[in-house]
Amino acid sequence: YRSWILDVIVIAAFGLVLGIGGWYGSRARERVPPTITRLTTHGLVDRSAISPDGKLYAYTKMDTGRGESVWLGHVDGGPEIMLRPTDPGDYGKLQFSPDGSRLYMVWVPGTSSDHGILFRMPVFGGPVEKVKDDVFGGPTFSPDGKQYAFVRFTADSLRNSLIIANTDDGVERELLSRSDPQKIVANSIAWSPDGGEIAFAGGKEGGRTQEIFSTRVADGEVRQVTNFNWETVYTQTWTRDGRLFADASEMGANLKRQVWTVDPATGKVERLISDLNTYYTLSASNDVSELLTTQAQRYSNIWVGPSADFSSARQITADMFGKQTGWDGLDFASDGRIFFTGYVGLSETLWVMREDGSEQRQVLPEARTNYHLSLPDNGAFVVFESNRSGQTEVWRMSPDGGELAQLTSDGPNENPHVSPDGSRIVYTSTRDGQKGLWVQDVASGAQRRLTEFTGDWARFSPDGSMIACSYDGTELGKLAIVSSDSGQLIKLFETPRTANFRLSFRWTPDSKAVTYRDWNDGIWKQDLAGGEPTRLPGLPHEKLLAYAWSHDGKQFAFTRYLDIHDLVLIKGFE
Repeated sequence: YRSWILDVIVIAAFGLVLGIGGWYGSRARERVPPTITRLTTHGLVDRSAISPDGKLYAYTKMDTGRGESVWLGHVDGGPEIMLRPTDPGDYGKLQFSPDGSRLYMVWVPGTSSDHGILFRMPVFGGPVEKVKDDVFGGPTFSPDGKQYAFVRFTADSLRNSLIIANTDDGVERELLSRSDPQKIVANSIAWSPDGGEIAFAGGKEGGRTQEIFSTRVADGEVRQVTNFNWETVYTQTWTRDGRLFADASEMGANLKRQVWTVDPATGKVERLISDLNTYYTLSASNDVSELLTTQAQRYSNIWVGPSADFSSARQITADMFGKQTGWDGLDFASDGRIFFTGYVGLSETLWVMREDGSEQRQVLPEARTNYHLSLPDNGAFVVFESNRSGQTEVWRMSPDGGELAQLTSDGPNENPHVSPDGSRIVYTSTRDGQKGLWVQDVASGAQRRLTEFTGDWARFSPDGSMIACSYDGTELGKLAIVSSDSGQLIKLFETPRTANFRLSFRWTPDSKAVTYRDWNDGIWKQDLAGGEPTRLPGLPHEKLLAYAWSHDGKQFAFTRYLDIHDLVLIKGFE
């Protein structure tokens, strides 16, 4: 495993050049691409911000399993200063005050995923002052620095509220509130340079895609800025020259975040950077000559070994930059072959290979995003999620990629899993804004709602009688076991704060336990008989991605990855 990491590090610098060189030819003829300069080289950057004068940058440094620390550096070089030691939690946002004298930080303690605390401190170090509790996203400042806005999450109503507070005394007022699926994206808020509006991203009514909106500070009136059908908009900055910059993923790019410019008046959208990298968080200097962002280069490989000894697993793929092998799904066929996801350009599609990694081939033509795959025990067909029709739906194909068919049409319908006998498919559906588990009969196509509670990532047990899924609506997610026939809740389990349900729930071959991922360290196992969850022994002590047992229970496959996150400075985009 470490040998391929060394290879990755050697070519990582080349990836930066590749990213710049990857600028599409048609775009290159229109204008010279911006220059990208790397500011860090350790690959552990998470959140970041640039000072108003463009001379300083601050960022959080990840320490896997322990938390994050906060650092300050000079854009022109020199040693960095550690402002805050590693804390057992996460920093949701960094932001310099408008005058550049203070650094604001949203810190999420290790006990909560939704309720952060806003702190501030002098830029070059000093006492840390608590500013505000219950902060989910933000802050963004008014141009004069007298007010700031942030997002607050209310778990019992699943609503996000945009709050404005005074910088001096903290007195606040609610400007806007939106509920799922139109909730405000936590760190997407950006105050306009004239002080009259605040931009934010949120879901579109009746759809899964997102748009950029703006609300008037005076009265909360909302207008839609874009009509682009984004997959997700993450962070934005509204610069003094009137432009919005966003890190966002377009529909079909499966969360590959790029840097975009948006005209707030017309809604016109242009991509600033076009490459195979992913970009996280954005901030700009006052003169709009520099953008600071985090560039991520991703590599992943699939490992396979006997279920009796996870530690003896071996690497069977050799990922090339940009493919992200097995990142968003893998499953065994009845003959031992492994189906998995992988990118072709910006399209994530489906591949197959032998159990030893040989004879890899693409089985589904690239078209937007195709992932979250599963096969029945007899391997007769493959079920997967795709937005190739323009809407997220459940699809089916034969193992050779033929007989492609869309199974649902009233979604978004996502995260499907086919029962072991191939007779039913369970999936998450958001119909009329009501998210829940649904089941479709494969033979007749008949669909019905299975659960009344909001659940996701459903998985049939090996005998098909039960389904494991998330039990949402609480601050920390729970593991639910329900009847696959009636949807009746059978068992409900607490999970660790670091539980990661995405791509997660898998039953052990004996049906006596359910497993799920951890954000930082391997895979958890919860025995149905009860007790505390335990980690599967022998797996690497790191965050893993997709995983699966073979249908006979004898083999186990999982995806390991390397995510190199470094600060980069973008110039020359005027």
